[in-house]
Amino acid sequence: MNRSSYSKWLHRDVSKQEQSDKVLIHFLRTLYQESGGIFGYRRMQLNLKRRFGLYCNLKRVRRVMRAIEMSAVIRRKRPDYIRTTPEVTAENVLNREFKASAMNEKRVTDVRELKYGKNGRMYPSAIPDLKDKSIVSYNMGAKMILNWYSVRLMPQLSNTRKQNRCCIVTAAHNTPASSTGQNWINTG
Repeated sequence: MNRSSYSKWLHRDVSKQEQSDKVLIHFLRTLYQESGGIFGYRRMQLNLKRRFGLYCNLKRVRRVMRAIEMSAVIRRKRPDYIRTTPEVTAENVLNREFKASAMNEKRVTDVRELKYGKNGRMYPSAIPDLKDKSIVSYNMGAKMILNWYSVRLMPQLSNTRKQNRCCIVTAAHNTPASSTGQNWINTG
């Protein structure tokens, strides 16, 4: 750049556009502080018209806001949770006492949903005996079936003649229709 061109630019008169931009910057800063920084250039342009009667092009408001490094604070969107209630709510049989005094007295299970690949799902579940924490039965399937325990446990429970009844408490979590239930199976 020539020295004479720089000197001419340095000592130039302020144009009408620059003068009106200074007025616009003053109004923009006022609106920005009053709004707490949440107004973007679209809402700034609307409020300039409504409150101050200042008509500006949307692109001009955007250009001036960029020049003074003013931008809207983007709020984080809250996730939309669908509050649901369980379809079946069983009574609290165990009452948070997960210790058993005899074998086959208390058994619990829990069905989980594990996702793998793009659309793959697997539902593993195990039934431990609460006396010695040994796994009595387990199931792993592509579909969540909550009443599988009565079919799989009948042969194992009928071999044990010490107890007359066995309580199995089930709980299904992380599934679209989560439910909780309990079944009493006669073993003797």
